[in-house]
Amino acid sequence: MRQKQVNPQQIKNLYRVYSPSSMTNAFLAVKEQNMSVKRASRQYNVPETTLRQRILGRVSCDTTSSGTPPILSQEEEAVFVEHLKAMANMGYGYTRTEVVQMASEYAVTLQKRDREHPFILKWFRKFMGRWPELSVNKPRSLSVARAKATSKDVVDTYFQSLKEILDKYGLQDKPENIYNVDEKVLQTEHSPPYVVGPRVSTVSAVTSGKSTTTTVIGCGNALGVSLPPYFIFKGQRMRQELLDGCSEGTGGTVSESAHTSHVLQPLDLGCFGPFQRIYNSECHKFIRQNPSSTITRYNICSIACRSYIHALSPANLQSSFRKSGIYPYNPSTVDELNFKPSFALKSSCHTVTDE
Repeated sequence: MRQKQVNPQQIKNLYRVYSPSSMTNAFLAVKEQNMSVKRASRQYNVPETTLRQRILGRVSCDTTSSGTPPILSQEEEAVFVEHLKAMANMGYGYTRTEVVQMASEYAVTLQKRDREHPFILKWFRKFMGRWPELSVNKPRSLSVARAKATSKDVVDTYFQSLKEILDKYGLQDKPENIYNVDEKVLQTEHSPPYVVGPRVSTVSAVTSGKSTTTTVIGCGNALGVSLPPYFIFKGQRMRQELLDGCSEGTGGTVSESAHTSHVLQPLDLGCFGPFQRIYNSECHKFIRQNPSSTITRYNICSIACRSYIHALSPANLQSSFRKSGIYPYNPSTVDELNFKPSFALKSSCHTVTDE
């Protein structure tokens, strides 16, 4: 007899693992809110048949997949998951290795494992599969000073002062008169962009090697009009050739050290991110087209100007002012997740003081 061919994807879908919290929420929606099984299945993205079996009591609501059950119960893992999410939101997330080590200690505390048999990365992969609301991300850097400063009180005070200024000078409906000035530090040794190549573990990208920094001061208004950039080169004497290849209106100077936010500055929110990515791509293109050349302070201006024009486009500038809540004026635009690092630091300081 000819055996029926089974699609591996069908097997995967049949025994797929779903978020325990999603199944619990769907179960409660049916039981406590009289939602239909079909609607709850669609809303919480869980299998309808599986949900129905739990509603009818044929399968325990805690069961999330076939095979050997996890060592930690759903409730125990849920506590662990909430801790991981809370720490990541406050700016103190854990690495894969740290999560595995912590879970092992957790299991030992619960007397479900001994120290001679800790969890391994295989457990981590299955754990992440059970909790798809978690993911491994590369976080942005956040200095302690910025973390402390980004509190709800500080942001509320900022928006109160902003409204007073907008009202005083009648700027609520004049985006062409609302400007933002900010700076961006560029390195001559750029970070290579993603490239298309052979399917191997790693590929290389040629860069300039030794790196120096150049500061670019950008400016644009809420209507979407950008002003030419201003460059600050590291050095003691300004040379005109440092501005070779620049766009019209660009200026510059030199300084032995030029150094001067992240949730209220329009250019930071919507322009300097694209600026960095475009700059990296332009540097990569320059190196490819000029194999014997490197990026120095004498050609960084022309590369940066091309990137600046695209990054500070009318659409990006308008979006940046909208995201920052400056224009249109919107104090509630700042996500409250940004306040958590400040809250954690203040709580830590109070604890130390109390002790």
